[in-house]
Amino acid sequence: MTAIRVQIVDPDHPHFPEHGELTGKIITVLGKPMAEMSLDHCQHGTDGCFILQGQVEAERRIKK
Repeated sequence: MTAIRVQIVDPDHPHFPEHGELTGKIITVLGKPMAEMSLDHCQHGTDGCFILQGQVEAERRIKK
């Protein structure tokens, strides 16, 4: 399995500019797909969040 490391780049997202990995889970909210990401060392104490397309940039892919 390959994990995709990402960073939140949207300054309007509550977890900007945190880093993490995409989990592969997708949900739809108000007709828009959102991807789940796990967060590394979240300043809010949260394990993960959901992001819209365009709110993150890929850092690198890592083998797991």
